Amino acid sequence: MLRIRPAQMRKFEDAATNLFEDSMWDRLQTFAPELCQSAGEARCRAVIQHGIERSQDYGFTNRGPVRLFIEMMYVFGFGFDDDPQYPWVGEILRRKLDQQIRAEQLYDEVERFRLAVHGENNRILGRVFNDIAAFALPAGSDSRNEAQTVDELIAFWKRFHPERFVYCGERTMNAALRRAFADAAIMEARTPVSRALVASTSLLVGHRFAQDPLYAWIGECLARDEKKDEERFLTLHSRACGYLRVCAERFERA
Repeated sequence: MLRIRPAQMRKFEDAATNLFEDSMWDRLQTFAPELCQSAGEARCRAVIQHGIERSQDYGFTNRGPVRLFIEMMYVFGFGFDDDPQYPWVGEILRRKLDQQIRAEQLYDEVERFRLAVHGENNRILGRVFNDIAAFALPAGSDSRNEAQTVDELIAFWKRFHPERFVYCGERTMNAALRRAFADAAIMEARTPVSRALVASTSLLVGHRFAQDPLYAWIGECLARDEKKDEERFLTLHSRACGYLRVCAERFERA
């Protein structure tokens, strides 16, 4: 009788995982070309590997559900499963249902979100990216207090991306922005404008962007080194606007 030893089984599992990782890398270069190009293969594969492990926390072991989980990391950010913008994600993931059913429910909700918030062929998102990239940071010293800046930040996003507020709900978005603004202190963002910039970055690429290998360039912009505080955030603003323009151009060509 043929017996497969545990070590042999692990080799089979490792081989299957490597094949899956290769197929995901090939797929993601078409699915999210800007991210793959800016992050590079090594970081993208690190995210794929993290997604495989993280999805298992929710009982996702089949190919389809795991692939969806990883793709959502590319769309919504590294920590999308506990991002305060998307409470519906965690709610679906934690349901006491078969993984395939939960994956289908998650996929349906993602498609509704993308159509309503990103638009068909990302048309809405392209408009938002272009508008934000064209927005200039206030010049000179900032005398506004924190409460005023948070209120202006919420009004800014309601004006530039109302579809997000309609879909996610005003209470959810207000709370997400206020939390992101408060969390900006971790990045040593000391002025209201720099904290608003960090909060906006959180809204655009996910609340765990500082740990996201796909956006390592953000961490590079915010690295202390010899840069002054103001220079760090001006660099982040410049790099982010350039990235948004590249994405918007591709959306327009689609």
